[in-house]
Amino acid sequence: MSADVLGCFGPIWNSKPGAARKALNRIAVVFRWCIGKNLRPDNPVDGAVAALPRANGNAQKHYRALPHREVASALGAIRRVKYTHPSTVPCVEMIVLTAVWAGEALGARWDEIDVEAARWTIPASRMKAGREFSVPLSTDALGVLGRARALSAESSLVFPSKTGGPLPRNAPGRVLRRAGVDSTVHGFRSSARSWMAECGVPAEVAEACLAHVPRNKVVQAYQRSDLLERRAEVMQGWNDYIG
Repeated sequence: MSADVLGCFGPIWNSKPGAARKALNRIAVVFRWCIGKNLRPDNPVDGAVAALPRANGNAQKHYRALPHREVASALGAIRRVKYTHPSTVPCVEMIVLTAVWAGEALGARWDEIDVEAARWTIPASRMKAGREFSVPLSTDALGVLGRARALSAESSLVFPSKTGGPLPRNAPGRVLRRAGVDSTVHGFRSSARSWMAECGVPAEVAEACLAHVPRNKVVQAYQRSDLLERRAEVMQGWNDYIG
């Protein structure tokens, strides 16, 4: 029986580790019930697990990204795309310029934007980390917002679809494909982070630019500043580099 279990899960143990482990755990529960009812003396799952290769399902997933030196030309190609949703290209521009998550840009609202202060405050409810985050707006990001205002009409959304609702979640990716850009939308965060590293931006500032929360609880306790002024300098530098 252990050989049978191994034969079922061996081929997908590394390629689909989440699904394999979930199914394996359910089978193990069934056999534990059988043991409890004296229907069999052992659990064949135990022997199969011992023989399975070490799973790599917890390996970090890397999104396809461009080298930072190629982002400027990619941004130019993005701006030349003709798209059915007029707000989509400005939305992608904003993602590239600010290094935010796509979902944060797709859901951006005008009441979050302070043009005079050059700041975009994303509420905690829309942040992956669950904490309010202030995004410093560079000169080109403010220019994108100026064009977006003309396209959004009376909508409360910064980047609405033609129907007035949010843009489809796959719309930014379609822009990249039409532009011939070999990167995922998320990959531009990686491109920006690589540029920061090569420019000598301190790690804590670079991580704050991406809204990453320190994993170390002690660091979290003592690092309470959002480093907004320093992040504004860095993001303007990124703007100038790719503009």
